[in-house]
Amino acid sequence: MTIWLNILAIIGLFLQQFDWIRFELEQRTNQGGRTITTNSLIYFAENSDLVIHQTNPMNMYILNNRDGELKIFNPDENSVFQTMNYNLNSENNQFYYFLMNKTDDMGLQQLGFDLIESRLEGGLLISLYDTTPRVKEYFDKVELVHKGRTPIFIGYLDKKDKYIKKVFYYDYENISGIDFPMAITEINYIGKNDSIIAKSSFSNFRINNTLDKEMLNFQIPENATLIE
Repeated sequence: MTIWLNILAIIGLFLQQFDWIRFELEQRTNQGGRTITTNSLIYFAENSDLVIHQTNPMNMYILNNRDGELKIFNPDENSVFQTMNYNLNSENNQFYYFLMNKTDDMGLQQLGFDLIESRLEGGLLISLYDTTPRVKEYFDKVELVHKGRTPIFIGYLDKKDKYIKKVFYYDYENISGIDFPMAITEINYIGKNDSIIAKSSFSNFRINNTLDKEMLNFQIPENATLIE
């Protein structure tokens, strides 16, 4: 669940070209020499409804919308966890910023972060943002790096200007006019000599496929057991 709460990072300007999109995600997470692979199908509609069908390592469905309603359904147990939190809304994720053409600031100003400085260095645009008081206890500043108009790096820094998280975007491809990173690597530093490394790879994009539209209308059975 933690993975999805973190990446729940589509639509707007570019989705005027199509009504819904589907793609595949493989995420490999490594910590302490142990690797976990997660495979999922991602469905996103013009109204920002999001359905994630995780097929490995377990079968489950994640339903999310722009209001922050989140449901996680386990079909094998016929159980559902649900919560309502605007911070978990389906427009607060990396997918949305790329497909919405909000890569100029990756949604940082929308989150209330203030631009401190921008500078050109070696052909790269480096922007530094100050965070809001609400998140200061987690990280103090955010560094965003662009090559041309394309974001290639985000770094989260503590009060000593030490990186506590790094995110790299690369292997861009053009999907119906959208420049989308086919690979994202995240490094979370959780201790002096420990880190969690997650690499996400995207593939098989489909636009306006009828079967994909049906998946966006997925309904959790009414008799599913509610997990408190």
